[in-house]
Amino acid sequence: MNESDFDASQWPSVDLAYEFVALSYDWAQRRIEFIERRIHTLLAFTATLTLGVPVLVTTAVGHANFASVWFIAAVVCAVATLALGMTAKILISIPGIWYLSLDSLYKEWLHFPQREFKIEAIYWASQHFGENASLINKMDWLLISMLIFFSIKVALLLVWVVATLA
Repeated sequence: MNESDFDASQWPSVDLAYEFVALSYDWAQRRIEFIERRIHTLLAFTATLTLGVPVLVTTAVGHANFASVWFIAAVVCAVATLALGMTAKILISIPGIWYLSLDSLYKEWLHFPQREFKIEAIYWASQHFGENASLINKMDWLLISMLIFFSIKVALLLVWVVATLA
């Protein structure tokens, strides 16, 4: 296939659309990295509070009721937060962010005329954008769920601390 097989009047905006190919991958990468940082932070806070508060309370009071319904519920919420965080980490790695394969570009695309190359790149970027957006939406929901469980855990730990100090 040669350059003349692609009628420029059929798709007059190919050059304009092609500019968004790299931007779409960059947006997905930045958004996933942002969510991933929030997940890491939330996992760290969850572990810190879950381990630190009982030690602090036991040190301050000398005893703590670890069989308390409030404490057990807080631990359950912490485990749920950690499990959701691990699920999000697995989602990031399997299948991961969708990109154009450099191997595929080398083996299958380098012989294309420039216009066909751009059309293929636009097509595959749009397919990958949909997959990446779906991954981002799943990760967003997992992060929101983590925040909900974390907030409940903090409230339960506060109730447990007050009940222990009383």
